[in-house]
Amino acid sequence: KTTTTTKGRTEKRMSRVNVKPLKIGSSGFRRKDDGDLEPGTWREVEGESFRVRLGPDYASTGTKAPSKRSLAKCLSVEVFRTTSKVTHLTRFLDLGDEDGKETEELGMPAKFVVNMKIPDYAPPNPVWGKATYDGKGYTLAFVFELHDWVKDELRKKETENNAIRLLRKFVNCDPDSELAGRFKSIARVVNLEEVNFNRVAKKLVGRYNETPFLIKSTASLFLSKNVFELDADVHRFSYLALVGLNAVKESVKSIDFDIAFVVQGNPDDELPEQILGACRVSKIDPSVAKVFPIPSSKYKHPNSPKSMQ
Repeated sequence: KTTTTTKGRTEKRMSRVNVKPLKIGSSGFRRKDDGDLEPGTWREVEGESFRVRLGPDYASTGTKAPSKRSLAKCLSVEVFRTTSKVTHLTRFLDLGDEDGKETEELGMPAKFVVNMKIPDYAPPNPVWGKATYDGKGYTLAFVFELHDWVKDELRKKETENNAIRLLRKFVNCDPDSELAGRFKSIARVVNLEEVNFNRVAKKLVGRYNETPFLIKSTASLFLSKNVFELDADVHRFSYLALVGLNAVKESVKSIDFDIAFVVQGNPDDELPEQILGACRVSKIDPSVAKVFPIPSSKYKHPNSPKSMQ
């Protein structure tokens, strides 16, 4: 069974635009595996450093434990300044495997991209301000590829790994299903003592550091022959969430943070959860990031699926 078509959010082929595809790594955000991270660099971190849901009967016990090893390796982290939101980023990326043979073997693409569209403007007041869902900002994207041992599991008729089964179900699920709203991020600031947060930002970071966050009502999903993409539209986050984001905006240039992604498991046959992929990112400075090289007139995808509201 191929996974190249699913009603509501996928296409037989990725919609291409008449531009030269970008190589991963083209934003200039560098990988650095040795020594201390420098501003504008990143490295992978172990999935085992994050706590995830553990069965049986998580709903009653609330038990969490360190994740097993990550299911995927991080290939690149991309940071681009944008004049408006870049929807369906993978249209513009050269990711290889255009024939989709590996996707057919695995029942899902081996590569997946999390594209976070982040505003760089103050949120309008919800009482008298005009609602704004687009504008200047930046794209923060993470490109992952499944580890070989995960691919081997997927090639089996039925893997015994609950998290791998859940991942394949998630990638192929209907966008209006309950499962489609179960993609989570876990972020943590790792240099809290070095960052000069203002009072509001310090309180927010202290409360929510390393708390799983469901990317649900503002997500769009894209599936093609060679890649699965989840777009998180931060421009459409709640007013309070955007106020919090705006409060820490000036501190971003000083922050080192870890971020991990996981599909939420609920019943016992979906547990324990297992981190998909994780990395550490050092001191993003949107003001010096490269401008996204594709004209903004081509950002909007002609067949963009609706966000899951």
